[in-house]
Amino acid sequence: MVAQPPDDISQRASIVDSDYLLIGGGVASYNAAKRIRRIDASARIVMVSDDSLPPYHLPPLSKEFLRGEQSEGDIVYPDLVAMGGPIDIHLSTSVTDLDPAGHEAGLDNGLRISFRKALLATGGTPILLPVPGAELEGIYYVRTANDARRIGAAAATARHAVVIGAGFIGLEVAASLRKLGLSVTVVEAQARIWPRFADPAIAEVVRERCAAEGVTFLTGERVESVNGDSHVRAVVTASGLEIECDLLCVGIGIIPNTNLASAAGLEIANGIVVDHTMQSSAPDIFAAGDVANYPDPICGRRLRAEHWGHAEYSGQLAARNMCGDAAEYDFINYAWSDVFDLHIESAGHIEDHDTVIVRGNISDTSFSSLYLNNGVLVGYCAVNQAPKEFATYRRLIRSHQPLSDHVTSLRDTQFDVRSLVSA
Repeated sequence: MVAQPPDDISQRASIVDSDYLLIGGGVASYNAAKRIRRIDASARIVMVSDDSLPPYHLPPLSKEFLRGEQSEGDIVYPDLVAMGGPIDIHLSTSVTDLDPAGHEAGLDNGLRISFRKALLATGGTPILLPVPGAELEGIYYVRTANDARRIGAAAATARHAVVIGAGFIGLEVAASLRKLGLSVTVVEAQARIWPRFADPAIAEVVRERCAAEGVTFLTGERVESVNGDSHVRAVVTASGLEIECDLLCVGIGIIPNTNLASAAGLEIANGIVVDHTMQSSAPDIFAAGDVANYPDPICGRRLRAEHWGHAEYSGQLAARNMCGDAAEYDFINYAWSDVFDLHIESAGHIEDHDTVIVRGNISDTSFSSLYLNNGVLVGYCAVNQAPKEFATYRRLIRSHQPLSDHVTSLRDTQFDVRSLVSA
């Protein structure tokens, strides 16, 4: 059930007993709750979320939900209560303090929660635009359903939009605003779009498709200030360009929400540091999702991933280990995006490559790029491709088997890549 703040002052110091405390109401926390319930049907679960909605599906926020094609009812996940067993969800509520040794946490509604195990799935906060005028009305960030709802409402009366940041979210928002009839200019500080997500050929395919739909791009350009009285009127770039806009969306990254964990004495380094089981430096305290800094077994270094698939997996993994398992992280991160009629899927670590093999025809906007490093497949990015070969690519990434002798074959779409998988 969804818990309401206590009305009686005498109840405000009361302690609520739980087996599992889930801090955060996003993808990682929701999947942790589902997995705990499957393992322990009678576990007492408490979820605390500063969002006003129960856990919901995030990908539509920059697309269908922003455009008004989906409602809250379409994106909110099935009721956790229906899974059986006791669970309390505290919405629009924050955890103010966490005591790992005492296994207790305080909420801003006055309640205190005792727990056996706790999960920190606190996500991240959008990086604010660090320029003069960034406090004006008409500037938006996309992180929650309420953010997307506000952008959609503003778009109903706006005419000119500027989107700062040409990452996944930035381009999805730009495409949505263009579909809603606004003129859209995307400003990106890097020399091209998607420098972290795709090679130049894929980036150019996406840029050209967006341009064909009327999106204007300014790459290698930074916004230096925002002009307006009380409401945004224009942005000014470092080269002196003034771009008119009455709606400004910013997508330049997030900062992991580590304040609670840091105050509790947990190890912090670009997120909450966890081991292979998602346990933090404090026994019985785990972390998952965007906020977790974890050792990735595939690339052999620590990462902090901001993808839906990682949030789902890490939430489930943390839950298993909170319930007594000893499973270790073993997941190839993947991401996807939909921009106009382009569907893009990627997996692995595409920034670590020295060779690109293209399967398919770039001009037909239906192809896969395979990224090799020292002859070993480290990642792939596919545009408008059926997923039939994706599982094989992931097996090749995991196996680290040499593929240098098969470069010519891999370029041939008739070649069965499954034949390369070692028996």
